[in-house]
Amino acid sequence: MPWCFAKVGVLLGTILLILGGWLTRQSCTLLLDASIANRCFSYEYLSLMICGKWAKLAVEICTIGFLLGVCVAFLVTMADLLPPVISRLLNVPESGTLRALTLTVIAIFIALPLSLVYKISNLSNLSAFSIAFYILLALKVFLDALANPQGPNSWYRDSQSWAPQNFLAVFPIFATGLSCQTQVFVMYESLSEPSPHRMKGIIADAVFMCILLYWSVGFFGYLAFSGTGVKGDILLNLTDTALSDVVKILYAVTAAISFPLCIFPCQRSVETLINKSGGIVSNKMEEESLFQSTAITVILVVITLVTSLLIPDIETILNLSGSTMGAFICFVLPAVIVMRTAIIQAKGPMTISTLFSVVIVLAVGIGMMLACLYQVSFVAILQPWLWQFSDTQGDFLVEETADTMD
Repeated sequence: MPWCFAKVGVLLGTILLILGGWLTRQSCTLLLDASIANRCFSYEYLSLMICGKWAKLAVEICTIGFLLGVCVAFLVTMADLLPPVISRLLNVPESGTLRALTLTVIAIFIALPLSLVYKISNLSNLSAFSIAFYILLALKVFLDALANPQGPNSWYRDSQSWAPQNFLAVFPIFATGLSCQTQVFVMYESLSEPSPHRMKGIIADAVFMCILLYWSVGFFGYLAFSGTGVKGDILLNLTDTALSDVVKILYAVTAAISFPLCIFPCQRSVETLINKSGGIVSNKMEEESLFQSTAITVILVVITLVTSLLIPDIETILNLSGSTMGAFICFVLPAVIVMRTAIIQAKGPMTISTLFSVVIVLAVGIGMMLACLYQVSFVAILQPWLWQFSDTQGDFLVEETADTMD
């Protein structure tokens, strides 16, 4: 988040963060309202009911691709942070073997057992630990900002508060960084007394808390490290001290705790992809569901581990998956489902507030997908090729001119 603030400025970054939170809350509310209207509390089967088989398949593929990408990002980040700490603590050389061993231990002995928990509500205490860690991280960055040797006002002198030229590079991060649409139905089912009103309150509180913590880390991290260069991972900016090592270790634990929140929706999508019964579960299927869920979870964790070991530099892939798959399931499809629900049920036009939310959420989702297509097709592929082509043509003309002069 400090990197995003450094790219677009404090003022614009704050506005985009609030906008991302509003979009997430509205999108989740739209999904929940549509599920209540259709009495279906599964993203996959809600899409099947309203939009057809293509939507169900799209939700399954996008959920699996998007959330597995998030899990891979967790592991890759831990691989960047933990080996140096372990090397200093155990006085062993830092190597690729240590990195692979660290990732394997975290994935198999921490992430996998947590992902095999039958009910996500059993992880509520661990979620409280995650919140406590992020508060600790915000406090650590705040103290680093106060101790900035260039003075607490250095960020104001050395930076700008408004840099819209970098908007396309960071807005997908603000928009999808708060996304929880794929977890809405999993969390709803885990409530002791499920109710739409209670779920909407939980979504609002969670989004507000995330905005507050993200802004604290982003703003004070910007203050602390603007003079030395803000890195993409704020933890890499921390100096090598005992407190910094503790923060990095706690982050690894928090990331491992967050694994089930991504694995559960992936597991659900794989099960609905395999299940051809249209959501109807027989007694025999109920008996086999535990074994099937366990096998799917193990396979998903292993795929995540192998991917993080073989492809350590996956920033482009994650940016592509987040801006396409993430934008589709988080913004585009919820808006389409609400519009289709209004048409099918024919209960009259949508309210002004609902229509406004649908239009904005849909426009943002489509805009993110088009921006990603532009970034990948032109900036990442065509532009370097054009530069190379122009350089080659220039060299050819120079050689031809030299031959003519001779």
